Amino acid sequence: MSYEFAALDFQMALVSNRTEDFGVREERYRMNMGKKIRTMVREMNNSSSKWSICDQMKCRNFLSRIKRKIDERHGA
Repeated sequence: MSYEFAALDFQMALVSNRTEDFGVREERYRMNMGKKIRTMVREMNNSSSKWSICDQMKCRNFLSRIKRKIDERHGA
């Protein structure tokens, strides 16, 4: 789990650091990231007893950061 979290965190850091607009490629990438996030949330909901409290808090904090970044970038 921690490996998946670290990889996803790294990918979001790359996305948030880009300033140029990639159009369709960027939209496709964001959709892919959305799928990964939904999978992560589903896994957390289905097996939350297997996750440590620390990992659950990290994940929830991470997901809220992603939502804020997407809202900032797309004016939602």
